[in-house]
Order: sequence, then structure tokens, then C-alpha cells
Amino acid sequence: MTRLIFSLAIMLVFISSTFGQYSGSHYPKNNPGKRVVAYVNNLAEGIDSSIYIYQTIYDTLASVVVREYTTPLEHFFGRDSIFYDDQNRVIAWNAYRKDSNDVYRIMTRRKTVFDDFTHSQVRTTKSYRITGEYYYGRKLVLEFDSNKNLKRESYLWNIDSARWELTSFEVFNEQGRQIESTTVGSLRVLYEYDASGVLLVWKFDLWSDSNNQFISYSKVENEVVDGKVVVSSTFFRNQITGIWRRIRKVQNFYNSSGLLEEEIHQKFVSAVNELVNAKKYSYSYDSQSRLLTKIQLEWIDSLNEFRNKKQEKYSYDDLLRVHTHTDLTWDDSSSVWNEYRSKVDYYAIDLSLDSVYYYYLNSNGEEIRRIDRVQFNADSTILSATQMSWDTLTNSWQLGDFQRWYYEDYDTLVPEDPFFLSVFPNPTTENIFIGKGTIPEGVEVFIYSEDGKLMVAKELKQSNKIYMEDWAAAVYFYVLYQDGRRISSGSILKQ
Repeated sequence: MTRLIFSLAIMLVFISSTFGQYSGSHYPKNNPGKRVVAYVNNLAEGIDSSIYIYQTIYDTLASVVVREYTTPLEHFFGRDSIFYDDQNRVIAWNAYRKDSNDVYRIMTRRKTVFDDFTHSQVRTTKSYRITGEYYYGRKLVLEFDSNKNLKRESYLWNIDSARWELTSFEVFNEQGRQIESTTVGSLRVLYEYDASGVLLVWKFDLWSDSNNQFISYSKVENEVVDGKVVVSSTFFRNQITGIWRRIRKVQNFYNSSGLLEEEIHQKFVSAVNELVNAKKYSYSYDSQSRLLTKIQLEWIDSLNEFRNKKQEKYSYDDLLRVHTHTDLTWDDSSSVWNEYRSKVDYYAIDLSLDSVYYYYLNSNGEEIRRIDRVQFNADSTILSATQMSWDTLTNSWQLGDFQRWYYEDYDTLVPEDPFFLSVFPNPTTENIFIGKGTIPEGVEVFIYSEDGKLMVAKELKQSNKIYMEDWAAAVYFYVLYQDGRRISSGSILKQ
């Protein structure tokens, strides 16, 4: 099996990274045949210490990735090892840092167990100090009940009792809508919907230590007509009398096309013991139902009317994309709208976003201008992102943060009917066997430690036995290939 190991010369010019591969929004999800092989991140705050260099070692199909990152001084300060299953899902991600003796120490272990039969997942994260002390653990469990409703649970590791403790959970109905969100010992939110899925009620309950249960605190109720919320009311419960009082009311008005045209907000004022006007929002649209303006008006008691306060304005290009977004404030003394912030999107000919221009006034009334420029290649994967700021002293654009990605093509195809090879026993205390009976020709096995070190690389011929009795107790990851194509991968627990 060929491994892609970048030479020192390439590392210094085309700095490798898998950032886009497993995190962030820059992974080319619509083009899985590409992966990031180089990444440079140069932050504007500082000089040498702000430039980050990444070196990555892939195996042929990126089932194991080792990433080391440095500063321009070529001081290696971190290493990540990432392991993928045969569906290209991350099943383990370990982060290491160097200690004062220049030795890598485990800092974070992330592990995900997928159950493809029940579609459940268990994700665990364990954090360690540089001394090796385990000080923090988090676990996330995604599972479905008998009615196929999703339940998401979060746990924290209690160091003193050495056990996982439930901290929060969320429950969803069969339509995927959230019906409960609870933080243990703190807050519970319950949601109710009508038959069409419109939210009718959501209730906020606070935990009471004295009563050892959740107590109703506040709620929001919606009145729905023809699938649209026409009135939304917020209620607060007096914890002594138990009486509910409406403290806020929003009335929504729609035009003949069903678009929101006006919102009137009222709030409860104890001095008059009733709801009074607070603010109003007015919306206007073009002939294609695109939002043109959103105007906020504020109620003035002395004038007994709503007066202009803020406005948002939008314009669009021929492809219905937002071209400009401008924020303005109303000046009563001159009765004009004053612009204080704007955003302009410029699109390249190939329809990819090319740059975004920002303008705004800071708290001192000073003009701030910035351009974020993004470059894409032909298949819409990102190539570079550059931020520039306007320097009022030199009247010129100054380069700020800069990021650059480099890609390579790689083969993600696997055989339609891969030969299934089991790995047993697992867990093991001594050795493992791969497959039963006759092993087909061209099958190779590669086993890695958690930090990405290659422990075994061999072709399976007469013997399918792997000797592990002298290995340290830990989790190891295996990848099986047949004629250069990955056919299976997973983990092995050595006890």
C-alpha cells in the first residue's frame, strides 16, 4: 500500500492539512474525490507566531490521517491522528501535544461508535493534562426509542465517583421536531405542535431544589390561522400565587400573498396594569416576494404614535441572491435615514462568491471598511480566503488574515461486493485472527496505534494470525485492502 508522505521541501511550500476533510465548512462535500493536502493559516495579529504550518500523512484512502502542525520556526507543537471507518466516518480522533521534554503526550481522545442497525451513535471525549492526568470527559448518546423518536443525551464524567452523569437531554418526535430539551437540575423546555407542524406552545420550567421537581415558570402560546401565527403571547407565572400573567404580545398581519407585512409588539406595564404598545415592524417585498425593507418603529407615549427607529434594506441580483444589505438609523432632527452599516456580496462569473465588502461605524463614529475575498476552483471547492482592512492613514487596503488550501484527487471507490473479513477475538488479550477459511489473494492488513504509528503492514497469505501479546493495552485501528482497495476497517481492543 502506498502512503503519501510529504517531503520537507513540499512541507515548506505546500503546507499539508486535513482541516477541511473532517471539520469546518470547507470540505468539498459535493466532490468526495478531493481532499485537502495542504493548508496555510496566516493570522494578522502578530508575525512569526501567527503563521501555522500543517503536515499531514494519509494512507491511500484517508482511513488513517496523522497531522502535525508547526510554526515558521519549525517547532512541532501538536499532532492529531484521525481514523475513518469503511464509510469514511471519523471513528476516532486523538490530539497530542509536546511536553517540556519534547515528548508527545495525549491531550484529547475522541471516539464515535456507530450502530448502523439502530442508527444510534455514542461519542466520547476525554481530556488529559500534559502530565497525563485525566480531568474531563464528555459523552453524547444519540438513540431512537421504540416509536422511532430521536433522543440525544449528554453526560459528564464525575472524577470523584468515576461514573458518567447525565447533564442534559433532548427528545424529538417522528417528524424530527424537538418536543423536550432538559438541563438536569436547571431548566426544562417543552414544545407542542399542531397537526401541520406549526409550534403552538413552548413551556419553560425551572428546577426547584426545595420541591425536588420542575416548576412552571413561563410559556409562549401561539394562535394559528391557516397555518400562520397571528398572535404570539408570552406568559409569566407568579411563583407565590401561581397566577399566570401575559407580559408580552405580538400580533402578526399578512398580505394577500401570505407574506408577513406587519408586527405589533406590546408589553405589560405594571403602573397601568395592562399591555401597551412597544414597537412595530413593517415589511415590504418586490414582485418576486423578496424582502426589500424591514423598518422598526418605536412607540412614543408623548406623541401617541409609532416613530421610525431602524431600517434594513436589501437588493438582489438576477439569480435571486442578496447583493446588498444595508442598516440605517432614523435621525429625528433632520428626518432622514443615515446609513451606519452595509454589506455587499460580489459574485464571480462562475456564480461562486468572490468577495464581500463590509462598511460600518464603530462606537466612536469611525468608519471601518473590510473586504473578505474568497476564491474557488472549477468544482466549487475553496482555494483561498483573504481578509483586507482599509487603513485610513495610508488610504490603502492592508492584508489581514490569509488562508490557502491545496487539493488532490484520490480514489474513494470500493468494490461493489467486498470480501467480508472478520477480525476475532475482539477484545483480545493476546492475538487476533483475520478471516476464516481461505483468504483471497491480494489481501493486506495495516494496524495503527492511537497516535497513528504503523504497527503491522503485511499481506495475508498462509497465516491470518496477528501477534499482539507484547503490545500495550490500548485501542488499535486496522484497515484491510484487497488489490489496493479498502474493503474493511475498524478498531481492536487489546486488554
